[in-house]
Amino acid sequence: MDKIIIEDLEIYAYHGIAEEEKKLGQLFIVSLQILADLDAAARNCDLNSTINYAEVCDEVQAVLRAEKHDLIETAALKIIEGIFIKFKNASAVKILLKKPWAPMGHHLKYAAVELERTRGQNGVTAYIALGSNLGDRASYLKRAVEMLGHKNGITVTALSSFYNTAPVGFEQQPDFLNAAVAIKTTLPPDELLQTCAYIESDLKRERIIHWGPRTIDLDILLYGDQIINKDELKIPHPRMHERRFVLEPLNELAPQALHPVSGKTVRELYESLLKE
Repeated sequence: MDKIIIEDLEIYAYHGIAEEEKKLGQLFIVSLQILADLDAAARNCDLNSTINYAEVCDEVQAVLRAEKHDLIETAALKIIEGIFIKFKNASAVKILLKKPWAPMGHHLKYAAVELERTRGQNGVTAYIALGSNLGDRASYLKRAVEMLGHKNGITVTALSSFYNTAPVGFEQQPDFLNAAVAIKTTLPPDELLQTCAYIESDLKRERIIHWGPRTIDLDILLYGDQIINKDELKIPHPRMHERRFVLEPLNELAPQALHPVSGKTVRELYESLLKE
């Protein structure tokens, strides 16, 4: 696989266990290897087909200075995650993060951590909206979450509180109970959609009236940082930013999750909706 290599990028930032490290800061040195398919860029001399080195450096600096962490392990992982979000053609990232001024009471050239991650290697984080307004609504939501967790390739990592909400669209129906669930999954988006449809069918979901009553409803809201626009599957969910019953439980689970189209966090989308 082709590589973009950045060697010994120097950035002054504020990470460390000691309070002085977070207050005064120190030098960090970052080296990166980013795996990507660069054939089109090489053949066509096309900047848009490669990964811009300057933008990589800007992203690393922005991430490294955005927060203060006790461990450089955390800072290194945040850099990798930032690269995956910003550069869609990056398939793997290897980072060596050096801390040459580490206050350890010993003479040394540097302390460092090296991390390597492949996009999606431990599963993609996805968020699914749940809703029910027929029968034992809470039981349907809990059963749907259990069925998700029993599917190979899916691990349920968090479930929001249940929210009672008035119906939207077709209003002559009972109130809904809504929630959001966070998962780690190795399933591709299409297969995750099929899994949600299977759970709906198994729990007797009937599609009689558009936006009408239902025992259970599962909608994929976010799938990592992917943007998918197919007739049968659109991610992020195209109306999630308009729906309080979606954003309220999602904000409870993942306020910092990024909407890859708008570039806003879930919290920002939720707070904007509340102001309308």
